[in-house]
Amino acid sequence: MPDLDEHCKHCLERYGVDGKEIHQWMDEPVKLVGVQHRQFRHDPITTPQEAQEVFKGKYSEKRIENIVIDHIMLDREETIRTHNGKDVVDTANEKAAKEEKEMSLPQITSEEIKDYLNMKFAGEDPNYKYLGTVSLRHWQRYLNSRDKPNRDVSSYDVLRFISQLNKNVKEASAKENYLGQLVPFFRVAYNDKLAEEILKAKKNFAKEASSKQKNKLPIRVDDFKTFYRKAKEIDRIVIRLLVLEPIDINDFDKIFFDGEKYQFHNGDDIIKIDPDTVQTAKKYLEISGDKSRIVRFGDRQLDDRFCDLSERTNIKITPRDLKRFRKNQHPEDIRKWLSEAIT
Repeated sequence: MPDLDEHCKHCLERYGVDGKEIHQWMDEPVKLVGVQHRQFRHDPITTPQEAQEVFKGKYSEKRIENIVIDHIMLDREETIRTHNGKDVVDTANEKAAKEEKEMSLPQITSEEIKDYLNMKFAGEDPNYKYLGTVSLRHWQRYLNSRDKPNRDVSSYDVLRFISQLNKNVKEASAKENYLGQLVPFFRVAYNDKLAEEILKAKKNFAKEASSKQKNKLPIRVDDFKTFYRKAKEIDRIVIRLLVLEPIDINDFDKIFFDGEKYQFHNGDDIIKIDPDTVQTAKKYLEISGDKSRIVRFGDRQLDDRFCDLSERTNIKITPRDLKRFRKNQHPEDIRKWLSEAIT
């Protein structure tokens, strides 16, 4: 992992400043979570925005953005050099393994496909071969579905296969990965024309995946603060639980408050809740036997609450958006923003 001196030297050469304070701020969570610190303050979209707020006046917004992105890219380059791209391959393999299990893909029976896999991935790490194998099992599945499995492959087969893949595989990025593995196979087994048709479909799925990713841009810190500030107090409790606590969205109507321990608990799970959230929630408790439940948490769907709040604030944020937001931020940063929003 690049150390502080390496990050500073790299920025000094590129931008004329070392950005030392920014690099220290980005890696500060290492004190709490060790090698997992890159989960926080290392997002290429949200972290520049956060850093621009923290270091406002110290550098220009563009300079701050450049230093943050440079830091993230240098870390990633080191990861790729160290693991030889293993992290990327593992992610694709995890998705492939899940789909393989869910769809019961057939084993490869074609000797031509077996020979290709042995030739293509000879001497390679088995992880690299796995994605290619699953991709070709999708193709094998299509071949098995034809009336005459052994007839010549044509453009018509490519169209039907892509239609079948589109129906059976949900994520556009997964379809892109599979077709990317099939392009070289089609060049070897069939012809360039069919390979180009596969490549064209791959590019279309890549555009679809990119478009969906753009629509899932993380919440801006300023928007988060505004959303929280304009929320009603009962909804602020919901927001705090979403961004500060490891509570599943589907369990919100099952949360009870233990007045003795200042904890919420759901069945057998005991969850310590942020003290400020507890204090705010007390006035909304209703007694149910020997337990207290937060009033109204169960009588309306969270999505309805957030729909109303989005209309009032003109900022579209869903409960799931906040759960994703929580994963990418350091808890202390979130607490600071919550405090700033209402002061």
